[in-house]
This record gives sequence, structure tokens and C-alpha cells, in this order.
Amino acid sequence: MAENDQLTTPDAAHSGNRASRIVPIGFLCALALALVINNVRGKSDQTLAGVVVMDYPSYRFYPDLKDCHIKGTPYWLMPNHRFHDVVPMPSTSDIDHLDLALHAAWRVKLHGNLSPIGRYGFQAKYWREFDVLYVIDAMQLDCKDEDIKTTP
Repeated sequence: MAENDQLTTPDAAHSGNRASRIVPIGFLCALALALVINNVRGKSDQTLAGVVVMDYPSYRFYPDLKDCHIKGTPYWLMPNHRFHDVVPMPSTSDIDHLDLALHAAWRVKLHGNLSPIGRYGFQAKYWREFDVLYVIDAMQLDCKDEDIKTTP
């Protein structure tokens, strides 16, 4: 009978040990899920810096970029009615290069609302949409040597 007690005791200890491992693993999974959900949902009143590329009449926003070397995943940008008060539209008097008035890039700092992950913009090519509330700062970039006119 004593031998039977010794055989069942290690099994009981082993299953108790397994339960003590499952709880922290379950907690870490729940924490990871909460972080993913927080990152996926939309955010209001965000200030973002990056590069805005205009291919008239659409705008793409590349967060955290500072120059014409476009990389990363763009957001569909929804400018407000006062956007061009701070971010001037490009102009040209050269009739042979009217495309310069339709394509431009700016380094900007914007304040607005970031959408949840979804499908936005022309042909739903963009994962997020940034709705501009106001422009904090803008500087036009000279990207003539870069190919910024390609859409994602």
C-alpha cells in the first residue's frame, strides 16, 4: 500500500506543477492580446510627423519619415478644409511640366485622428486613414530625383 502512495504522489505533484505553469502562460497570452488590440484600434487626438505625398487629388502619409526616400506603409490622408493654408499647393508656370503642380511632397507634423486598421482610400489600398484636424508644421520637399509618384 505504501508503494501505491508513492506512485500517486509524484503524479499529483506533477499535475500541480503543470497548473502553476499554465497560469503565467495564460496571463502572458492575455497581455499580448491586449497589446495587439490596443495597437489595432483607432486613436483620437494623435500628433504624427512624417511625409505627405500628393498625387492630386489623393494624399498619402508616411509616418516617421523625414525625406524623399519613401518606404514603409502609407496611411490614406484626409486633409481638412484649412490644410492648404499651412501646406501650400505646388505651382508651376512651365506648361511643359504641369505634372509638377499635381505631384508634391512635404515633411509635416499633423494633429488628427487615426482610424482602426481596415481598408481605406482609393480601391481600399491603405490599412489606415489619418483624418487631419490641423497642421502644426510643414516644409515642402524637393523630390525631383526620387520616384514618389508610385502608389502602393
